[in-house]
Amino acid sequence: MSQISSSLVFEISETFVTLQEYLQRIEEQLHKFEQEANEKLKESNNLNEIIPVYVKLIHDFPTYARYSFLVLLFSLIEKYVEAICDEIEVSERLPIGAKDLKGDALERSMLFLDKMVGISRDNIPAWPEITDLAKIRHCIVHSFGRVDESRDQTRLKNIAKQGVGMTIPNEYVPILFIGSDYCLRALETAIGFFQEILSCFDYEEPDSPIIFRTGD
Repeated sequence: MSQISSSLVFEISETFVTLQEYLQRIEEQLHKFEQEANEKLKESNNLNEIIPVYVKLIHDFPTYARYSFLVLLFSLIEKYVEAICDEIEVSERLPIGAKDLKGDALERSMLFLDKMVGISRDNIPAWPEITDLAKIRHCIVHSFGRVDESRDQTRLKNIAKQGVGMTIPNEYVPILFIGSDYCLRALETAIGFFQEILSCFDYEEPDSPIIFRTGD
């Protein structure tokens, strides 16, 4: 079994522990915005004046915050899968690394793990949802959530029907709306993804409240 450093496992674990707290704090703040919006709506006698403020607090702020969180989450998934590959390349003195392969960052890394280590994405239960997250991230980054401008619009519409917290409320202006449930689900999926990958390696457990543990 290949070995990776406990320091890398520690870093991955601590990052995702921090992300859990970060998401919690984001959602707490968004809840306060929602309360503020409802209070302003009750107190206002001028709908034309209050509606733009209400939309900003109820729709715009949550959209910006959750879009940003998902982009950050996916970037960290790419970063740490690639870091695992880099360690294996060095420790095993392999003639080729993930960065030498074709495809985007995650595709290169998964191909490396499959061909060089024997970890197939087909055996990772979280992989289908990771690919869905990649499609959502791509839509956010390249068309700011406009589904009709995405190359993955068919799959995105299917995801929206699954009740996982990602919806497309307006079919005439099809923009992704990300709920708190989806952000939490995506984070838990990412944690499960790394648990599956790291279970294939030997490493000394860091002395830390860690979320990735051998033998679990």
